[in-house]
Amino acid sequence: MKIQMLGVGVVASLAGLAGTAAVAAECAADTRNLFANRNCGFAKDIEGWTGVHEKSASHESSDGDPAKGALAGTDHQGSLRLQAPCIAVKPDTEYRIAVRLRIASGDLYVCGYTVYQADDAACENASDPLVADAQPPEKSWQQMTGETRTGATAKSVQLRLECSGEKSFRVLFDDVVFAAK
Repeated sequence: MKIQMLGVGVVASLAGLAGTAAVAAECAADTRNLFANRNCGFAKDIEGWTGVHEKSASHESSDGDPAKGALAGTDHQGSLRLQAPCIAVKPDTEYRIAVRLRIASGDLYVCGYTVYQADDAACENASDPLVADAQPPEKSWQQMTGETRTGATAKSVQLRLECSGEKSFRVLFDDVVFAAK
């Protein structure tokens, strides 16, 4: 499922999955990455990142890409949603999105991200999704990328990592980027 949203000057241009590890750079080293100081690589923990359902988010210290440490998502209902911290953005600005992911166990149909923008600084007045992308995940690390432009009144965004599949799946996320182009 790829969503391209038009309206209020919002245009989303999405790329698919690029499966090479060479594409991955340390997310915290990207000076334009708004998650660089918000635990984008999960090296020590998952502070600031939450699961919508209790116990659906945890830290995986022994895996990750390109470095050890990942956000693990587990759901026994066949769907999963993990939320990033709210981040401030500039209105009418182009951003690039990247996240690395892989299936840790179970059968998954699709994983991806949805970005909601808001006209307040706390992500409380979130509108319809700004951009979303989802693809069938694999057992090896792969990178999902995309691009978007914030609306004229955008002040903040919140990224949600989402998956669906058979009950009792586990997926890992790492190296999250939301950066001005």
